[in-house]
Amino acid sequence: MNATFRELTKEENNMMELYRDMALKICKKYVPGFKGEYNSKLLSDVFAAWLNDTDPFVKQNYDMDFHHESEKKPSAYMIKMTLGTVFGDVLNKEFQSQWKHVSDMYSEEISVHHTATNYATFPYSSIEKRIASKELNFFQAIEEMMRGQVQKK
Repeated sequence: MNATFRELTKEENNMMELYRDMALKICKKYVPGFKGEYNSKLLSDVFAAWLNDTDPFVKQNYDMDFHHESEKKPSAYMIKMTLGTVFGDVLNKEFQSQWKHVSDMYSEEISVHHTATNYATFPYSSIEKRIASKELNFFQAIEEMMRGQVQKK
């Protein structure tokens, strides 16, 4: 299976900036006093609180009017894209990896790619799968798996 990696487009980078802004609002909703320092444990806490949130969902997948005092629950799409973006940023900072768009014969997706080891992880897909399964504490496990792959170099 051959995969092709490319740099993100300006449009993709712009969308990720919107997701980062929204992630801050979502994290403040579920972790009062949050100041903007993301890590795997915080993201696990936010994800667990979101799963337990019984408020009704926002009407749109990406509601620009959403704020941390909202009584509405962010949509699954919002959680996937916002937490996925900041989780990828955490991994990139920790492992000196980069955001890349990857394509292969099965699909295409934005991933976190470590060039030296040719290792990629997929924050958005990882979260999407856990939304369906309701699995908790997976952010730390993915980070540790990446650590193991990068240290093999």
